[in-house]
Amino acid sequence: MAERRTSGWASVGFWLAAAAGVPAMVLAWFWFGQTSTSPPSDRCKLLPVLGAVVLSLPIVVAHALGVIALLWLALRARSSTAGAVWSASACVAAASVIGLLVAQWFWRGGLFGAAASVGFCWV
Repeated sequence: MAERRTSGWASVGFWLAAAAGVPAMVLAWFWFGQTSTSPPSDRCKLLPVLGAVVLSLPIVVAHALGVIALLWLALRARSSTAGAVWSASACVAAASVIGLLVAQWFWRGGLFGAAASVGFCWV
């Protein structure tokens, strides 16, 4: 079995992208808190599912883009696919936890309580 060639630029790019993911996740979780504390509109009663989608969409997109970008770089920087998947997943998870903790601190521990109080409805 031929071993895959690794690239030095991809390794540097991987770690730069992983570092850039931290502020991106902070912003995604901040958006969650901001939209969940906004007063719900009249359409909220009619479209609660749409409110939940709007509320969580930035978090889902940030995680998906992070995994895709880091996996692409990790596949070029690592010699094994399993190592690339693990590295990309671990970095996105760590960035998300950091973003969540910063957002919880900013919202004084009420990040999820605010979302529950409006019933995930923001349109």
